[in-house]
Amino acid sequence: MSATSTDKSLSWVKDLIIQLMDEGYSIQFIDHLEARHVPYTLSPDIRFYVTHHTPTAKTCRLFTSPAQKVILISDEYATISQAIADFSFPNDQPYVSQQLRALLAMDKSNLEAQARTHQLADTLHKRNEEIELIKNAIVRNVSHELKTPLLQVKSAVSLMAEDHPNADLTHYAKNAMARLELLVKNITLLGTVLEVNLAPVILRDVLYYARRNISRSWQYQNASTRIKIECPDTIPPILADKQGLSTVLQLLLDNALKFSEDEVIVRATEQGEQVVIAVQDTGIGIAPHELEVIFDMFYQIDSSSTRPYGGAGIGLAVVQLILEHHQSQITVESNVGKGSIFSFKLKPIKLTEDHNI
Repeated sequence: MSATSTDKSLSWVKDLIIQLMDEGYSIQFIDHLEARHVPYTLSPDIRFYVTHHTPTAKTCRLFTSPAQKVILISDEYATISQAIADFSFPNDQPYVSQQLRALLAMDKSNLEAQARTHQLADTLHKRNEEIELIKNAIVRNVSHELKTPLLQVKSAVSLMAEDHPNADLTHYAKNAMARLELLVKNITLLGTVLEVNLAPVILRDVLYYARRNISRSWQYQNASTRIKIECPDTIPPILADKQGLSTVLQLLLDNALKFSEDEVIVRATEQGEQVVIAVQDTGIGIAPHELEVIFDMFYQIDSSSTRPYGGAGIGLAVVQLILEHHQSQITVESNVGKGSIFSFKLKPIKLTEDHNI
């Protein structure tokens, strides 16, 4: 059958497509299409293109997206490959009408389902953001409200310890004070994990700030003499959250001081395109089978009621969470009885002569 006679025998297709368009379906009939006319003819908003001309189907197939479908109606439909058209139908008006309506209805249902899914996803995202804001507010408020009475009680216990240094009541009060201080500290740490804002940071400042801060705690009042900082002047600024990084260092120092009675070294070195920060102690070390679980929340190396080391088992888990926000990973090298080295890497910020912090 010639192209002309085929076109004439398929004249009903145009009327069917017009009817489907009037019904609101995203479909368009294309008689003949050359590549140079594609920008003026094809639209990304049309879902289905119908033609009875094989070269036109090929051209449409080349320039349409995977979401758009090309339908060819031809007497040779049985020999049409998907490289030419997504669907090929015979020259049969009732059959084509039925199949087109089924395809369009299914496509419309899929689009509506996708729209509902996106809407539900947006709603869920907004709800999660609201929950996150509420959680952050609760943690911050609880931490803030506890710090003031904690400071007052701490001052009172300190005065009592000066007047009665060896009394049993003083001993109980100091232990209770240490536990309460640890509880408030853990709540504050959880708040630190929730918000991370990356910015240029001078590493030396953060290292010394962390040492000063941990020395203010009840447990490590004289710890600054045990902490040695090795940070060359050549270390460039790094990209980090200052408060979060300080928290990481304080937690690692707390760990090192708790399990070691000797000197603890905080070392910063530049290795290639990264700055490596390590906290090294010469304490009890960690057994190989525990290296994989020490970063689990609430895990403690000694969980017995008579364990000599305090802590709630969340410090290293918080370290890991904060560093994940920095796209960094904490690693540990340890030998039982010889000590441990906890280290992580951060990105340096290379400054030109025209920039400074």
